[in-house]
Amino acid sequence: LRAASGRVSMTAATMGKSARAVKFRVKNTVLEVKQNAANGALTVRRRAGSVMRRQRRGIWNAPKLAIDWHNRDDHINPPTWYELFYDLLLVAACLRLGNYLKSEFSYADPAFPDFVPSPSMGVLRLSAMCLALWFVWLEQTGWTSRFSNHDAAHRAYALMSCICLIGMTAHISLGQDLEQNTVGFVLAFTGAVLTSSVQKFEVYATSTRAKFMMTVELAQNVLWVAWFWIGVALPHEYTHAFWIFAPLVAKVVTQRFVLFAEARRIPIHVEHYSERHGELMMLLLGESIISLTAADVIPGQRVSHYSFLALGVALVMQLQTMYFEAQPNEADFHALRQSVKTSYFFIFGHLLFFPALIMVGVGLKILLLHLKDELHAPEAWMLCCGVTLTILLIHLMRHAHKAGFESTLGGRSQSNDQSVWIARLAIAVLPLFVPIGVHAHVFSPLAVVAILATISLAGVVLDTVSGEG
Repeated sequence: LRAASGRVSMTAATMGKSARAVKFRVKNTVLEVKQNAANGALTVRRRAGSVMRRQRRGIWNAPKLAIDWHNRDDHINPPTWYELFYDLLLVAACLRLGNYLKSEFSYADPAFPDFVPSPSMGVLRLSAMCLALWFVWLEQTGWTSRFSNHDAAHRAYALMSCICLIGMTAHISLGQDLEQNTVGFVLAFTGAVLTSSVQKFEVYATSTRAKFMMTVELAQNVLWVAWFWIGVALPHEYTHAFWIFAPLVAKVVTQRFVLFAEARRIPIHVEHYSERHGELMMLLLGESIISLTAADVIPGQRVSHYSFLALGVALVMQLQTMYFEAQPNEADFHALRQSVKTSYFFIFGHLLFFPALIMVGVGLKILLLHLKDELHAPEAWMLCCGVTLTILLIHLMRHAHKAGFESTLGGRSQSNDQSVWIARLAIAVLPLFVPIGVHAHVFSPLAVVAILATISLAGVVLDTVSGEG
């Protein structure tokens, strides 16, 4: 046993006649030794991760890896109830972001008579706030995908993270109030990042092997917080533009050090991590469903209203189908297992999904409110750009994974034909031509959503006939 598995921290003397199995703790995993009742032969089986999941609960325990350093095979690790509750708070933040973006596209809002809407600045500020919320969510997901702790101290950290997320949501204000609440938003963001940094410092203090990685990530957290506060000190018209570019540069610069230290990277649970990103997509798509169903039926417009609802739901469902058809069912084919570059694309691609899908939800809501009124081209541009960006990211993300994967919906990725790639690109670009018809007063809101639903259906059909659906 020692020769096969290295240092053993506990040994068993002899197996009695009634005993059929003895468990040995070897480094960060468990070896289970079973005895054959017929011939007395011993069988050794490695049980990775079982030590991590069975840690005792108390006031404070050192962070435990969810996956062993040496055996990185994923075991079943579903999202916890805390993560689902955290996602519920993120839904509230997405709704607030949607309401803010809608106010920037409202040409006559009685709630803000002195407010001058600016669609371009609205999209810019939305993207900046999405960046902050995405980073806070990514910090939590990165922790639960690498570590497993259920003691009182880490539950207190989880509570603090939820409170900070609520604080960020509360400071997403409408109209001119957004300028006054920027400091409060950054203060809550600082609290969330500080909570995550405390947990990372625990890993730094208790694990020699993880010191390098935790140093990089702590430096990254400092850069994020510092840049956000520098943005607050700038004139307000430059604040959100600074937020968008500076933290992205900070993450890329700090993570480049990890390229030279493959063995020092902390193993991540790929299946758990990808499933959490899938749940993020579902809650972002859910914001579109809420936007559709929250509007009241206009008297005399029942047929148009329900037709718009049906087409809007069809559009959202087909975007959801295309996304999950582009995600592998097995971790070995996932982009996170291929290279650092594909991992970056998968992670930062979901950052772009954040504002894109909120733009889709808000665009659907605004078009629904204009069923009887005149539709402006900027409102159609917002919806169509959101759909284009979403479809384009889905197709690009498909090629980041290893070819030949079986999707989460059962499809098989078989073809990398150039003609299929060109057809996907054409489908992604087609929505950008729809606002031209709106500007020429040719397309009504119902026609716009019908065209977008048809384009997304073409994407689903293409995946099917190309052997990948």
